[in-house]
Amino acid sequence: MLDARLESTLPAMVEAWEATGTHTMRHHAIALAPFVLDVYDALTENVRLAPLAYDYDVVPAILATLEWDGTACHRPIVADAAAAVTEALDHIVNAAPTPIQAPGPLAFMRAGDVFESTGDDGRAPGFYVVVDNITGEADGPMTQSQAREHGDSFAA
Repeated sequence: MLDARLESTLPAMVEAWEATGTHTMRHHAIALAPFVLDVYDALTENVRLAPLAYDYDVVPAILATLEWDGTACHRPIVADAAAAVTEALDHIVNAAPTPIQAPGPLAFMRAGDVFESTGDDGRAPGFYVVVDNITGEADGPMTQSQAREHGDSFAA
């Protein structure tokens, strides 16, 4: 989903792309990379830790701060761009849990992995097979031998 500002700057960027070609636009991208990183570094910690996809949320929001004039790209001041990006991504940042929490223990496991719960994670003590590492869904509790039969790998 493109925010309104990117929708307004996109036609000028496409026009520049068509006028200059892929080779020149690739060089624009190389020249813009340090600017993009500087803007990202200037974002608040709350924005950087929000559940944002860098390629699909952050970079398009930064691109929306650029002004295209024919074949030339004009960059705003980094602080101004960071403020505009923060405003553009505000709806995602505010939807994030506050304070932003570290991922759960299943986030680093794959579906099919087996783990043991001692009960301190809200599950009944026993062995579980990960169904979905994002939602934390797991089948169980079961015995260790049952878990070995149903799981792909065993996390000791």
